[in-house]
Amino acid sequence: MKSCSLSFIKLLLFVFNIVFCIIGIAFIGVGAYILTSLKDVKTFLDTGIIHSSGILIATGVIIFVISFFGCCGAKRESRCMLNTFIAFLVAVIILEIAVGVMAALYKQNFKDAFKDAMTKSIQDKNNPDKDAWDGIQKGIAGVLFAICMCKGIKRERF
Repeated sequence: MKSCSLSFIKLLLFVFNIVFCIIGIAFIGVGAYILTSLKDVKTFLDTGIIHSSGILIATGVIIFVISFFGCCGAKRESRCMLNTFIAFLVAVIILEIAVGVMAALYKQNFKDAFKDAMTKSIQDKNNPDKDAWDGIQKGIAGVLFAICMCKGIKRERF
């Protein structure tokens, strides 16, 4: 009886970590897609603002590595790999709490900096960022940014 339950737990750990491996790969793919498709948005961001696509790619890599240790540790029944897996999970939980607190504290600062940069750019009569604005407005990103971040910003007709 004990052997059956341990085998089932090992199988569950293996299956869940395979699913998380796939999710990590998906995060990397989505982050790479965002990085390539939203290159026009980078024009308006200050260097101090971290790009979400880079965070998404890094998160995907971290998820993949952690789930790899869990997968291999469960399959091989390696105590060292499972201990590494647990240590990574604890570190991720601590980082998630820290990032959640920082996001709550600096949410308005990010919105204000992004809105100010875009407002300044669109109000400039010479408009050196015209190509970037055109790229944003042509893509789906234009709709998303118009709805989410740029409430009330309108482009004047020249």
